[in-house]
Amino acid sequence: MDKCYFSCLNYKNEDRKKNMIEKFKKLNIPCEMYENIDSSVDERIIKRDLCDGTKKAWSFTYGHLDMINKFYHTDKLYGIFCENDIFIHNSLPLQLNTIINEIEELNLDILLLGYLINYDISNNLNISNKSNLNFKYYSYPNDLWGAQMYLITRKYAKFLLDMYYYNYADKTINDKSLVPFSADWIITKNGNRALIYPMLACEDGLNRSGHYSQDLFHSSCHSFSYTSEFI
Repeated sequence: MDKCYFSCLNYKNEDRKKNMIEKFKKLNIPCEMYENIDSSVDERIIKRDLCDGTKKAWSFTYGHLDMINKFYHTDKLYGIFCENDIFIHNSLPLQLNTIINEIEELNLDILLLGYLINYDISNNLNISNKSNLNFKYYSYPNDLWGAQMYLITRKYAKFLLDMYYYNYADKTINDKSLVPFSADWIITKNGNRALIYPMLACEDGLNRSGHYSQDLFHSSCHSFSYTSEFI
């Protein structure tokens, strides 16, 4: 636990903020709540001619990068970042040192602890056949989504900040060959990456985007992954 910096992204939702603070207190995990930027006032967004959907994506992504930047300027070796609409597995504090030891052995840059999935992936490619590992770590394709909770190294944090924090978003406006400035692309789809399965953070499934199929997908992911061991 001493090696990790925890931060949770929140945006103008006091109920969710209080809920996440209580969860981390129960787990005895010190976590900094980060109030996400307002796309209507943040200068990185307001001076650009962007549609509402892109403004939202940029706000969300800059929020993640802001948290990563704060982590990088601490003395912690690992950063763990999450969103404000998740349940956390009650074993996380007990398992964290083991997970860190194993990602060091596997030389991972980023490990997804929570993500969106509604099917069994045990037949996917396990990135290691080492018998001494306590958890299963799987590679994942570009069409697996979600940054509900993830762990990154300091080295990977520097890569993300150098590559995406300052000028990248503006470049995507005119260069459509670049991947979108979205956490689901630039943060979770780079580096030596893997996910842990079963997951240790599960979305609450209460997505209310107004898009029926998207909301149904989020709900099905929650139903598939949630157990009584999540708080």
